[in-house]
Amino acid sequence: AGITGETGATGAAGITGETGATGAAGITGEKGATGAAGITGEKGATGATGITGEKGATGAISQAYASFWVGSITVAPNTVIPLNTASTYNTSGFILTNGTITIPVSGMYLISFSYSLEIPSYQAFVTIRKNGASMSSVIGSSSAARSGVDAQGSISKTVLLPLNVNDTVELFRLNGTEDTVFRAFADNTNSTSAVQLTLVRIAD
Repeated sequence: AGITGETGATGAAGITGETGATGAAGITGEKGATGAAGITGEKGATGATGITGEKGATGAISQAYASFWVGSITVAPNTVIPLNTASTYNTSGFILTNGTITIPVSGMYLISFSYSLEIPSYQAFVTIRKNGASMSSVIGSSSAARSGVDAQGSISKTVLLPLNVNDTVELFRLNGTEDTVFRAFADNTNSTSAVQLTLVRIAD
């Protein structure tokens, strides 16, 4: 055979054949990282107000009451009556100092006082003093009777008075020029009260 000739030029590409069938799905890849949190949405509208609950029971009033007295005693004009005995039934906190009572709890108090005079003692005017100031609307006046073994003049007074913690209350003998004998009837001893003051807290 003769010598092989040189390779001829590449011929033009033939027509593209039809697409082959889709191959099987590959293995699922690993889960990607969690994306960043989205922007917080706007605050929603406030819900409607709920139904009002029932009114609770009224609380109890804090109890405070006390009674103080003194037996037969002679008292000069314009002088605090020196109450010196406290009832064993008093609630705690009241302080008695030389006839002056310090209040432990604020509130409205019902205050009453009473006293008896010996014959022939001078007429006595007695008032309640709050923080050292006389209550001009609360004055008891009594003069002793002038006959009889146990003749006496006696009186009692009651008043409503608002008081604050640490206020002071006392009985004060007003006016006059002579001493007055307050007498504890009927045994004329200091075993009963000649002058008595009672305080009862009735409201906040």
